Amino acid sequence: MTKNDTLDDGSNSLYYFFTCGITSGTKYPLDDSNVNAILASIGVNLIIGASTIISNFLVILAIYQTPTLKTPSNYLLMNAAISDFLYGLICIPLFSGNFLRIYIQKSHDCNLFIIMMASIHFFGILSFWIILAVAVDRYIAVFKPYYYHEHISCEGVQKYRYGIVTLWAADAIFVTVALALKTFNAILIFEAACFVLIGGYSFFIHIKIYNQVRSVSCDIQTQQTPNMERHFKEHNINSEQVDSA
Repeated sequence: MTKNDTLDDGSNSLYYFFTCGITSGTKYPLDDSNVNAILASIGVNLIIGASTIISNFLVILAIYQTPTLKTPSNYLLMNAAISDFLYGLICIPLFSGNFLRIYIQKSHDCNLFIIMMASIHFFGILSFWIILAVAVDRYIAVFKPYYYHEHISCEGVQKYRYGIVTLWAADAIFVTVALALKTFNAILIFEAACFVLIGGYSFFIHIKIYNQVRSVSCDIQTQQTPNMERHFKEHNINSEQVDSA
């Protein structure tokens, strides 16, 4: 593959996108036939980035400054907000900067692109891991409430801190392995398999939680129905006695 490959090369150019920043550090020539699309993409991404930064910063600030919100579950949500905040702060500006360079200099900076792709992969995949962690947290809270209250609610924040650090480290290893693969198809297959496993397990957990909550709700309604019938009967008897008096 030469240093002057174009976007028309299809999958080979995608392979070049992932490797050129590491192997050559050269520029990637592009034409400006889609200038309007490039400018629109930059504008939309900057708007999304600004809203992402502001909204997630407010979530982080609310949890950090409110003692009653400092629970293990909210600690996971705060880390999800931190991940999204950094995504908006780092990835979207890199994405917009890369396309702005394409528009101004009519070339592609491979070093900038590889940093952008690594950042997008890191924070994007981290969000999936945190979603799975939240699902596991809710599963324990629903199916083992006494254990959750005794071992997690009271002292779980400190344990969750170690877990989150491990999660970030594991995500860094995951992204390194993904980007170290030699072809775009291999990267795609590797990530798709992991996403299916993470997403499938998270979906399965939520289905279990839903069924459990629905079962408990039905049991409560079943127990309340005889009591309500007894209450109405007693009310009717009392009303008849008052009328007869």
